[in-house]
Order: sequence, then C-alpha cells, then structure tokens
Amino acid sequence: AFRAIPDEHAALGCSPILRGASLILGYAAEHRGIELTQTKAFKRSFVAWALSEFDWPRERQDQPYALGRALNEHDFPPLQMLHYLLISARLARHSKGRFLITRKGTDLLGKPGALFDAIVPMFVLKIDHAGCSRFGEGVAGNWDIWLNVMNQILDLEPTEERVFSAFYGPIDAGSRDRWRELFNFRQSVLEPLEWAGLVQFRPVANSSRAQRVCRKTALWGEALVLDAIDTGWGGVAIPADALSKGQGL
Repeated sequence: AFRAIPDEHAALGCSPILRGASLILGYAAEHRGIELTQTKAFKRSFVAWALSEFDWPRERQDQPYALGRALNEHDFPPLQMLHYLLISARLARHSKGRFLITRKGTDLLGKPGALFDAIVPMFVLKIDHAGCSRFGEGVAGNWDIWLNVMNQILDLEPTEERVFSAFYGPIDAGSRDRWRELFNFRQSVLEPLEWAGLVQFRPVANSSRAQRVCRKTALWGEALVLDAIDTGWGGVAIPADALSKGQGL
C-alpha cells in the first residue's frame, strides 16, 4: 500500500511522474488548456515543451527522447503515460480539441503530496506495464512479491541482473531468452519504479557491458507500506550473499 505524504515533504522531489504531472496541469491551467491533434494526442509544440522541461530519466538510449528529439506524443512515452493517467484520474478531460484541467485537478495544483496520492499508486499498481513494453510481455510475480522482497535486497544496492536473479534465478550468458526476460523485468517492474521515483539507477563503472546498480530513493520508505518480513519468495530466506553470487530462489 501507499501512505499519504505531506505536501511539503522533500522526498516528493524524487518522482518524475509527479514532476511531469505538475508541469502538465500547471501549463493547462495557465494556457486555458493544451491543443490536441485529431487523434487526441498532444500537439508537437507541447511535446517539444515537455521534452525540454520534464528532466526525465534517460538511461535508455533506444528511446527517441533520450537524444532530445521527439516529434509526436508517442515518441515520448512518459508524456503519453501521463496524458492517460491525468485523464483516468479525472484531473483533466478532453473538450473541443483541447486538454483541459478539471476542478479536481485545479484543487491539486500546488499540493504535491495529494497529487502524488492521486496518480502514483494508480500508475504503479494498476497500469499494465508489460503491455506498454517493447515486447508486450510480462514476468511472473506481482507487486506484493516484488516490493516486499526488494525492500530487503535493494539495501545491498545490487545490479539489475542480481535483482532479477533473486526472483528468477541466474542468467546464462548464452541464453537469449533469459536476457529477454531480464529486459521484460526491467520494463515491467524496475522502470515503473524509477518513473514513480521509488528507485534510482547509476551505471557500473569500468564494466565490460552496460550495467546499472539499483537503489532506493528517500521516497521509498516514505511512500510504501510494506510487510516487516525478512524472507523471499515462497517463504525462503534470501541469504545476504545470494545476490552477490547471482543465486536465485
């Protein structure tokens, strides 16, 4: 579960989703809405503005926005997701070719804690992240399992591969299918947590291939209500050295 966070709490600054939502709603309020295309996407002029203002995590160089070029809304997936979230949460609506802030959205302007509560739990727990991924494939498990186990193992600041191995076993360097599973886990679980502002990544220095270390942000402990357990999947304890050796459960 997620707990309410006071509006003035500094940890809210960790959340790209919250930051982006605040910018979109603020822009819509100031400009009497945002122009839409005939397919009800944001027009290119606003996409360009959002790309320059969002300060979004851009580790994935395969995305057009990582290089600072996004022509249409679908070229900037975070903006597309936020558009959907704000409409779904009834903080905005479409009317006569414009994206308009609602009264509910207006009430949340300048209230980051309340806005976080309105959209981030929905984003993490309700969105089909697997369906939004490149391959459209998920991985076995659920947020109850992933979050409670990661609450323990992320304190060790493991690599993404070691987080994956804690749930699904080690990756055979020669197995293309296992690397695809890791990619699906990254897009279905780890990337949404990064967008929500609950985890951060940093590149592993002097690595022979691109690897990133996962760690909790200050928002993790403030936002999440987790079980006080010291066990992993299926009630099997995770040894402290299991992750360092890449052993699975």
